[in-house]
Amino acid sequence: MAALPIAGVDGSLETRMKGTAAQGSVRAKTGTMSNIRSLAGYATTRGGERLAFVIVVNNFEGTGGEANQAVDAIAVRLAEFMR
Repeated sequence: MAALPIAGVDGSLETRMKGTAAQGSVRAKTGTMSNIRSLAGYATTRGGERLAFVIVVNNFEGTGGEANQAVDAIAVRLAEFMR
């Protein structure tokens, strides 16, 4: 887990999810292929729970940037979660 990039901090997630609940709380690996975007890793919620997640967007319409925004929005929601 320590080797995974941190949202809004470093690696392939350095520029993603900045200024959101996911910044510093999501550690994940990105994946990109033609019309496929993925993000898999861990999110620490506002309540302090650690969640494992995998998000895969396959054969999407639109741009890769739009697909990444949708994936990031899901990761942010996970980080915002509180029981």
